[in-house]
Amino acid sequence: MKHVVISGSTRGIGYGLAWEFLWAGCRVMISGQ
Repeated sequence: MKHVVISGSTRGIGYGLAWEFLWAGCRVMISGQ
C-alpha cells in the first residue's frame, strides 16, 4: 500500500488528485486551510 501526502487538497486540482489516489487504493493524507 502506498502513502500519499497532498497539500492544498481541499479544492481544485489537489482535491481531484486526492480522489484519484484514493480510488487507486492509496492511503491519502490531505492538508488545507
